[in-house]
Amino acid sequence: MRIILQKDVKNLGQAGDIVSVKKGYARHWLLPKKWAIPFTQGSAAEVQHRKALIEAKKKKALDLRKTLVEKIKDVKLSFVKEADEAGKLFGSLTVFEISKKLQQQGYEVDKKTVKLDQPLKETGEYKIHLDFGSGITAQITVHVSAVVHKSKK
Repeated sequence: MRIILQKDVKNLGQAGDIVSVKKGYARHWLLPKKWAIPFTQGSAAEVQHRKALIEAKKKKALDLRKTLVEKIKDVKLSFVKEADEAGKLFGSLTVFEISKKLQQQGYEVDKKTVKLDQPLKETGEYKIHLDFGSGITAQITVHVSAVVHKSKK
């Protein structure tokens, strides 16, 4: 069955592509989720129009990400976490906390964008990478300080 993809589908194609798939996959998965529409001869012009719209949306999203990277590149975040006397945190600083703090400051950053090489489990200053996709990345500084709790020994 030939279909026109409405969204990017992993291992199948990009939005606007005309692909052939098995009828069951189209009928039970792609069409109900509105990820695709059936291909007909009359829909060829519609495909071109939809591709142009999709490309325009992608370009706009790319421009927005580039603008966000320019705004966010000099951001410094500070966190205060509970830690022991040696500076080791009780728990760790998570990507969710970092993205939430960025959102509170007015930057639309999803937690999937924040990339940590290793968990942040000690106090100090860290360089955190943000990957917005399409080769667009940014780096922010995160400073973790501690509220010290004395251990009971």
